[in-house]
Amino acid sequence: MVAYPNFLGLIEDVAAVKRMAVEAGALLVVAYDPVAMSLLKSPGELGADVAIAEGQSLGIPLSFGGPYLGLFSTTAELVRLLPGRLVGETVDTRGNTAYVTTLRAREQDIRREKASSNVCTNQTLMAVWAAIHLSWLGRQGFAELGRRSLSGRHYLSSLLQEKGVGEVRLGGGSVREFPISLDRPASEVVEEMLDRGFLAGVALEGRRSIGAFEGSLLVAVTEKRTKAEMDRYVDELAEVLK
Repeated sequence: MVAYPNFLGLIEDVAAVKRMAVEAGALLVVAYDPVAMSLLKSPGELGADVAIAEGQSLGIPLSFGGPYLGLFSTTAELVRLLPGRLVGETVDTRGNTAYVTTLRAREQDIRREKASSNVCTNQTLMAVWAAIHLSWLGRQGFAELGRRSLSGRHYLSSLLQEKGVGEVRLGGGSVREFPISLDRPASEVVEEMLDRGFLAGVALEGRRSIGAFEGSLLVAVTEKRTKAEMDRYVDELAEVLK
């Protein structure tokens, strides 16, 4: 399984991971960013067997954590294997954790070899919301959405480097997220920037799994951010880091 782009916003070589999966006799699952797909090759083009995504960025507000829209797709060869059930956590007679099917289509029992229905929590409202958003944008508008994020990321990272505010670490390139190395603990910087009206980013502290990027500040630029906002962000960040 590979994130595309990954947690740091960097673009993985999915085709190379596919070759590794084939050699290992495994399936390739790609967790993708829907908006980034307006600029990058799709998971299917790169050989993904299963592609999953969070569709919140498709015009759905944050709403304090939901409801959002889950996206799940497979190759034609695997589509008959898609589950059509909800699994819940419970305990058995000895008090041990156990998992049971709590809801499924009758097809799953009556015609198991032909079952393809997918019974899940109702996301129809969110699906309609995302469909309206994408229809309104159109193919050209959706691509422009990605380009706005990318150009904003270019502008902000260049401005940070120009003013010497932290060390921008782009690695192999990114669409809208990128990490910054700071001279102060990132968590402290985030707290102080809140007092100045900014959610400065995600403090990557205590995350040893990300290796050399541990302790950095992860910043994201979406299509909603204006040049004036980014200018002020850099000025305030420079003040905090003095």
